[in-house]
Order: sequence, then structure tokens, then C-alpha cells
Amino acid sequence: MKKFAIMGLGTFGIRMLDELIKIGAEVIIIDQNKELIEMYKPKASSAVVIEEISELSVRKILPPKVDTVIVDFSRKVELSVISTTILKTLGIANIVVRAQSDEHGRLLKTVGATRVIYPDSEAAKRTTPILAADLLLKFMPISKNLALAEVGVEARYVGKSLAESNIRKDMGVNIIARRKKESEDFIFMDDPEYKFEEDDVLLVVASEEHIYNFSGGKISLKNNLKKEGTVKTSIFKNLFSSKK
Repeated sequence: MKKFAIMGLGTFGIRMLDELIKIGAEVIIIDQNKELIEMYKPKASSAVVIEEISELSVRKILPPKVDTVIVDFSRKVELSVISTTILKTLGIANIVVRAQSDEHGRLLKTVGATRVIYPDSEAAKRTTPILAADLLLKFMPISKNLALAEVGVEARYVGKSLAESNIRKDMGVNIIARRKKESEDFIFMDDPEYKFEEDDVLLVVASEEHIYNFSGGKISLKNNLKKEGTVKTSIFKNLFSSKK
């Protein structure tokens, strides 16, 4: 199970908390506002009131091997920049920060943000699956129970042929075409003996659940599944954005 930390319970931070708990993620919330922490504590795995943002205090609070830290101190621009700098210093691999403006976003990138978000009402829903599924690059719903996606190749399939990988049977995913990461041109997958390479990107069709699992999602979706196995509350709705 992936571990997430949310520093700052601004509007986007709260939305991310709601979306992450839907998919069973482990989430720690951190804020200077005691009332906010008490309000959202029941939803989180753990909750901490932090008096001052410093490298020492953040180091003490963050759980070991946290996968992603989401920063949203609302309009406190300076606090978001300081927090991002500290997280970068601590070696956090994925730092997602809400920006108030283009200038703010550029500054956040400079000090270490790996993803800058300019939120709207759907931003949390678009961001959650990209963070949770390691290989998911693009996603587009086709119908209620079917979607089209671009997915990187998992290490266990590299060197194996389409036939021997048995992806359709084991994962419920149909591979339509492939391209190289540096290219935008797809080639139809009409050769069952083609062996997957590390820099392949696959164009696939499947249900949202199967695409999520195939793209490296390690968070349980059981709370969002209907009996027939489709996603009840789609975490992929309106998603069609690339990982940077």
C-alpha cells in the first residue's frame, strides 16, 4: 500500500484526502490549524498539528518511505515554497504542490516540486490515479465500463513476447498498439511473437479496474467496486493527462 502525506488542508488538500481514502490509501494529514486537523482526523490514517515548518519538525513527522507528499497551504505562498524546499532536501521523490499562479508554479518547480497543480473542481480526481498507478500515462473513458489508455511496460514483461506474456487472459487487458517513449507514432500489435522492450508504451483497451491494475496500481479498489467488478465512483473520470 502506498503512503501519502498531505501538508496543509487547503481546498485541494482536502479533496485529495477524500479521493485517496476512496481507494484505500494510507494518508497522514499535517497542518498548523488544530481545528482543521480535528475536523479531518477521522478520515486520515494519522493526523499531526505542526507548530512550525522546519526541516527538523517535518523529518520527525513524515512516515518512513512515504511515496508522495501533497502540499496545499491555501494562499500562503511562502509556506508552500518553504515546505517544498524542505521536502526536496529530505529526498522525497514525489512532491505535488498547489500553485496560486504561473509565477508561483515556476518557483515551486525551481525549488523541487515534481508536479504543480492548478486546481479546479476535478483536479483531485485527475491527479489521484496518476500518483497511485506507476505506469499509467494517459487515460480516456470510451463508455461506462470501457476505457482507452497508454501504459508503460512493467519490468516482468520486458523480453517476453505478446503470446507468452498472456496479458489478455491474466490481466483482462487488450493491447491494440505500441510506440516508443520518444515517439508519438503507434504500430499495431499484430505480431504475437513481438517481445516487449523497456521503452515501449502500450495502447490498451479494458475496464477501468483492469487498466488500473495493469498500470501498477497497488492500492485496493475494493471499496469502489460493484459486484460485477466495475468502478462505482470513477477515480479516472475526465482524465486525459500525461505524466511528466
